[in-house]
Amino acid sequence: MQPLLTKFLSVFTITLIGFAGSAHAQSIHGVFRVVKGDVKIIQASDKKEVKARLGQKVYPQDVIVAAKDSRAKIIMVDKNELSISPESRVEIQSYEYKPDENKKTVLLNVLYGKVRAKVNQKYEGDNKFQVKTPSAVAGVRGTDFFTSYNRSTNETRVVTFEGRVAFGQPGAGGAIINPVYVAKGESTSKRGNSAPSQPVNVPTAELADIETQSDASKAPDAPSDKRQPAEIKGDKEDKKEEKKDNSRTPSSASAPGSSMLKEGDFAGAASPNVPPVPPSVGGLPVGPAPVPANMLPPKNDFANEVISGKNKRVIINLTTGP
Repeated sequence: MQPLLTKFLSVFTITLIGFAGSAHAQSIHGVFRVVKGDVKIIQASDKKEVKARLGQKVYPQDVIVAAKDSRAKIIMVDKNELSISPESRVEIQSYEYKPDENKKTVLLNVLYGKVRAKVNQKYEGDNKFQVKTPSAVAGVRGTDFFTSYNRSTNETRVVTFEGRVAFGQPGAGGAIINPVYVAKGESTSKRGNSAPSQPVNVPTAELADIETQSDASKAPDAPSDKRQPAEIKGDKEDKKEEKKDNSRTPSSASAPGSSMLKEGDFAGAASPNVPPVPPSVGGLPVGPAPVPANMLPPKNDFANEVISGKNKRVIINLTTGP
């Protein structure tokens, strides 16, 4: 009896350890909200390279790679936002978010290229949000800033849109050695082991251009339409016919033939007074209707709205697992 009990406990313990390891490995850091062009993820779990798509989840130590004319925006579990610019490679090296334990530590590794971090959380005391490159590190308490790294020159540049950024040589334990402080509208740079330059004001036009180009939601789409002229012509004719048909029915201030969905609405209902019907059953949306309370995710869930296609809004609930 005793050997049998010992064997059972051993198997049970191993099972628990395996489950804990699996749960840790599947800890979700964020979700893709914008994907433009050729964006890939090198998954830390198996080192496989997969194509990024809207709604896809990001896990510990995943590497995001954006090709030429390609961009992505990731909404993190704590509502911070990361925008990856074209020709960039960024590793989510560490992302700890445990508000109940007051533990919030973030470390992004820009191997090359550009990343913008809109930091909505506040980091105080031992809590840190840092972006490092091979030549420098930037640390913030809560701000909106842009970091770029040029492999050819080994130069790192920081531009601050909101708040203040500490920028300098990386030290032990996340310390920043002899930092300079970059205020709103200022920029600084650092090459190799040299000291960072003193922050200077960025010209208004240049600042506005960087602000637009560094935000994946605002920047132009990738020039990926490679169809033949005949296909494009046929597509335009189809759209004209569709517009003609839609003009026969009343619409809101949005584009003809579309329904503007507000937060909490569900596509596919016949009218606001009729219970919603899923699009797969009801066909095309003909009018938004409120979602019943029992269909909405709990308020404490991590949920984000993801725009997919034309006038579609999807709720991503990250607490349900990968």
